[in-house]
Amino acid sequence: MKIAIITAYYREPVSTLERCRKSVLDQVTSGGHEIHQIMVADGHPQTIVDTWDVTHVTIPPQRDCGDTPRMIGAMLAVSAGYDAFSFIDADNWLEPTFVDEMTKELVHSKSDIVTCARWLWRTNHTRMGLDEESDGVAFNDTNCNLFRIEASFVLNAIAFKKDRHLSLIGDQVLWKEIRKSGLKVERVSTPLVNYVTNYGWHYWRHNETPPPGAKRVVFDLGDGRPYQCHEKDIEKRPDGTEFCPPERLMGPDGSRPHARKLS
Repeated sequence: MKIAIITAYYREPVSTLERCRKSVLDQVTSGGHEIHQIMVADGHPQTIVDTWDVTHVTIPPQRDCGDTPRMIGAMLAVSAGYDAFSFIDADNWLEPTFVDEMTKELVHSKSDIVTCARWLWRTNHTRMGLDEESDGVAFNDTNCNLFRIEASFVLNAIAFKKDRHLSLIGDQVLWKEIRKSGLKVERVSTPLVNYVTNYGWHYWRHNETPPPGAKRVVFDLGDGRPYQCHEKDIEKRPDGTEFCPPERLMGPDGSRPHARKLS
């Protein structure tokens, strides 16, 4: 099979890109599959990537959490005739047997999509543990899938979304689309993806204090749209529930649409 590994990147340092790239180069496969990485720069290309044996594409900055560069990478994989593709964000990396185990399950089960478990890593480069949230049932992270080309239509849910704010919950939107698509989905229980997390809830779920700068996705009850909020800005109401002050809510591009203007 011809497998495309699609990586969107933004402002990650070269060392981070190199770690992701090395994880693709280190793939061991017993099936003789052809593996090629497609890297899409979200407005900030690194010239060193041009020296790597990858397809390197630069697009204007989108500020939609990587959705647009990922979708462009997927379109390139389809047009180039790949049999299957997966996404791995630039700050994440694959276990060496990712392609081998995922393709074996894809072929053996004759499925359309194969999911896998993932390891969570702290921002200080230490491993936190297995992510029980991305279980392949209620939810599965976008980085933890292998898609047959014929299943690529499910990407329309995030490629042509009406509201840019949905980028903040793009993984949930895509998983919902997969579950209702009727496609056959199978699971590899082995953690094959390493995910560096800056989301506060992952730390809370592991009984840890989130690092400075950790974020949370919240919904503004005023318009029902998802926003980001730094964990440090979360406040508690007298009844114990939590909320983020409207002026601290951030859109996908980091803007604060509800910020009070100074007079």
